[in-house]
Amino acid sequence: MSKKFQDTIKNIPQLPGVYRYYTEDGLLLYVGKAKRLKARVSSYFQDGRPKNQRLTLMISQIDRIEYTVVQTEKESLILEANLIQNLQPKYNILLKSDSSYVYVRVTDDPIPGIFLTRRKYDPNSRYFGPYTKKSGITNTLRVLRTIFPYCQEKYPREKVCNYFAIKQCKGICGGKEDIAEYKERIQLIQSVLKGKTEYVIDYLMQRISEAVALNNFELAGLWRDSLQQLRDTIVDQKIILPQPMDIDIVSLVIDEEDAEGYQIASSFVQNIRDGRMINVGNFLLSGSTQERPLFEFATRFLQNYYAENQPEYPVFFNIFVKIEDVVKRVFLTPEEVAFVGELIEGDLKQRNSFKENKRKITEISEQGEKNAVVYLERNRLGQRLSIFEENNLFKTIVELQKSLCLENIPRRMECYDISHLGGKFVYGSMVVFIDGRPSKKYYRLFKTKEQNNDFENHKEVLKRRFERCVKWLDDHDGENANNLWKLPNLIIVDGGKGQLSADLEIVDEYRKVFLEKGYEFPVELCALAKKDEEIFLPNLDKSVLLSGDQKFMVQRIRDEAHRFAISNNRKARLKTAQKSELDKIPGVGPKTKEKLLRYFGSVKAVGDAAFKNQELLYELVGESTTKKLKDHFGVL
Repeated sequence: MSKKFQDTIKNIPQLPGVYRYYTEDGLLLYVGKAKRLKARVSSYFQDGRPKNQRLTLMISQIDRIEYTVVQTEKESLILEANLIQNLQPKYNILLKSDSSYVYVRVTDDPIPGIFLTRRKYDPNSRYFGPYTKKSGITNTLRVLRTIFPYCQEKYPREKVCNYFAIKQCKGICGGKEDIAEYKERIQLIQSVLKGKTEYVIDYLMQRISEAVALNNFELAGLWRDSLQQLRDTIVDQKIILPQPMDIDIVSLVIDEEDAEGYQIASSFVQNIRDGRMINVGNFLLSGSTQERPLFEFATRFLQNYYAENQPEYPVFFNIFVKIEDVVKRVFLTPEEVAFVGELIEGDLKQRNSFKENKRKITEISEQGEKNAVVYLERNRLGQRLSIFEENNLFKTIVELQKSLCLENIPRRMECYDISHLGGKFVYGSMVVFIDGRPSKKYYRLFKTKEQNNDFENHKEVLKRRFERCVKWLDDHDGENANNLWKLPNLIIVDGGKGQLSADLEIVDEYRKVFLEKGYEFPVELCALAKKDEEIFLPNLDKSVLLSGDQKFMVQRIRDEAHRFAISNNRKARLKTAQKSELDKIPGVGPKTKEKLLRYFGSVKAVGDAAFKNQELLYELVGESTTKKLKDHFGVL
């Protein structure tokens, strides 16, 4: 354990709370809860603790530890769920719903509105869904709007909106309607979205009766048509439970853990209201479990699914764990959902409101389990490939450390290349790979002295690169976090022994500078020769020949540095080439220049026109510009 972590962990209290791990760039890696924070955090860094490959990779990336102390373990559970839902840490178990799913959002604006959205982002709004078919919920909202018109303006305005003319808004935006009546209609729409259609039917029946009592048969007919439309499109659904009730049936299938400690799980959710199925949805979870997959996946799914809106209805939870070959079923009240981990070991609970429906709900959950298995199989390959690639890269850089006898894992590698044209347009490129992947935000380009000497140009680039790191550390009191010029673990030089020796002079020079200032200098150096792809190392006579993924990774970094240098050198030459004789003429701007070159094709042709075809110039750019062209080209 590094001294930095020792000091941090030493100050962590043995109290309930939530801990967070960050990378050097501020990326949140993991959020966890603990009954005793100090014990839990320190366990990650104990040498004797068994670690799978994915956990090892995460620990190697930790640069900063933060924690929050709370009063009780239950508070830590709620805080952990909120942080995971809002911040989506890289190594937590995350809920991934299909991108085609949509939600209905009911806003809390002065004029409440109803909209479709693909993500939940406003804590003040209420969300319904997710809905698997956008066309279905769009049609439902279209019908509801004809029955209960609503507005899409947030605030009152002087004039009514365009929807007023087509009777989809009653003019609340322009002050033509009472806000209490408007909000009553919004509540009716929400009742339908919650599956509470009986209340809305009673409301419409009452309106019909009131209109008939007033002999307003035209209005009664309108309310009757609205009622029929509601029944035809929304209410006419088959009751699937013997005793109508509200319940969410969740079937969760947890896949076997792979060799790297990575797992995925699939869930199928069925929302039943008044005994009718009103919505279904598939979801995928992925991440690494630290201890018990059943406990962690079950807890994480319900915390994610009900993160914004706490459950209003009971939940029947059917869980199948492949690795343990067990099925767990638990019936949860809305209050128990957040603490499913404490109840998961128990069997199905018996409650009076549930007894008559037990067999049917169990059958529905088993069908949901089959659906979840199909969804898991369909998505397993893509999820496995992404994590396989990440783990393979980490394996490769660890193997590279061993092959090159490096002191540190080369998590940050840099490669430099010089590109020039006969000593002109000399540019040095710096590319950065972090954990085996290019990190283009750290790429830099150096314009160097125009000289045909790669050794000296390399030295200049390295000096400027190290100087900028020194300046950063001096300006930030040695603080390395968020350092845009943070030092690499390994510099790869494109060249042989001669190039290696030249660059080593600069590395040794700045090693002394950094150490004298009290800064770390974890930089090591190697050179990659194009002939036979040999690797040369300081103080080692024989070259090293890499193979497989290690060779490919080093070659890729070298080729990327070459590409970056060449492309920017070409851009510089083109930019210079575009500067023509016309730029020297006062009063001839970019648009006029572009117009002349587009018409004549070259500066020479423009000059010829100044001598031989002045009438065309007059017509094209006017008398004033023509005179300037004649003066510049010496036309009398």
